[in-house]
Amino acid sequence: MASPVHKYFYSMVEISAVKFFVDHDIFRAIPHEENTSISYSELASKSGVELSLLERFLNFLISAGTLSSPAASRVAHSASSVIFKRDDASRFYQHLFDYFLVSAAHWPDYFDMHGPVEPKYADRAPYGLATGFPDKTLYEILDARPKKAAAFNAAMALAVAEMPATGTYDFRWVAEHVRNSEEQAGSGGDRRVILVDVGGGQGQILKSILEKNPEIPPNRCVLEDQSNEAVHADVDGVMSSVERQVTSFFHEQPVKGAIVYQVRRVLNDWPDEACTTILRHLREACAPDSRVLVAENLISNQASGSIEHCALDLFMMNFGGKRRTQDAYALLAERAGFRVETVAKDEKSNFAVLELVPVDAP
Repeated sequence: MASPVHKYFYSMVEISAVKFFVDHDIFRAIPHEENTSISYSELASKSGVELSLLERFLNFLISAGTLSSPAASRVAHSASSVIFKRDDASRFYQHLFDYFLVSAAHWPDYFDMHGPVEPKYADRAPYGLATGFPDKTLYEILDARPKKAAAFNAAMALAVAEMPATGTYDFRWVAEHVRNSEEQAGSGGDRRVILVDVGGGQGQILKSILEKNPEIPPNRCVLEDQSNEAVHADVDGVMSSVERQVTSFFHEQPVKGAIVYQVRRVLNDWPDEACTTILRHLREACAPDSRVLVAENLISNQASGSIEHCALDLFMMNFGGKRRTQDAYALLAERAGFRVETVAKDEKSNFAVLELVPVDAP
């Protein structure tokens, strides 16, 4: 009878064997129609994998139940393996293997070098050590590896799509604020910036907000990102009059006194000190009535929280990032000179928008 340790070993073997099959497109070469199978030799011919090597992988995957074998030297899909015929499933598996497992295999070396403490700097993280760039951040490494960057961005787009673009936070007060300020300003008009999307990429979320809230004038909104290509990717429709700024959130915030600064899926990627720096730059730019919206997935304060959310937290650790609790964000806010005013939570997920208001700088 296998011990618990043996079961971990079998899981390691299965994970690695599945990666080999995904890399060599072997799952796609296996027919998935009911009551169909393929011979080992035909599968070897279709996949271009040496028959003797293929047999060794098949022996394990069939024994593990990952694949099935209706007859000697024949293989068929199981209920769990057929998903790998889908492009999105294969890409996501490769993403998890490349960015989690490869990094995790270097945890012993990493913690020997840095001690048993969480990564304090994004340019001193397990992923950098694992890929031969021990003094680079994830994004610096991706800049040097464009093919890897394209695959990474495609996988992350799937994750971002699961986060609601609008509906969690109510922007109607912003529209009312605009109306009131315009009435008070009279014929001269109020030209104060309404909304700054900090690290907003190509502006997909800003676009959704503007389409959902037509009372907010696009020409008084700013899209910021460090990529010139990203901020100019969408210049149509409501985005046509949006101002664009190529800047880093680690630098001084160029737009002063905006009504709202939105920071969505940014802090998740960085260690605590870096997050405090980002928020302090925003605090220095804030007017007394400015608001900063931190939009992130939260993890539970309880140790019995979702295994998915806790696993993703360890995934983010490989890059120096961190999934945080509501209390952890409140502490970051306090360090940067804010307090949490409200928290709007999505009813169907762990996504939330924390509204920060400026207080006296600490």
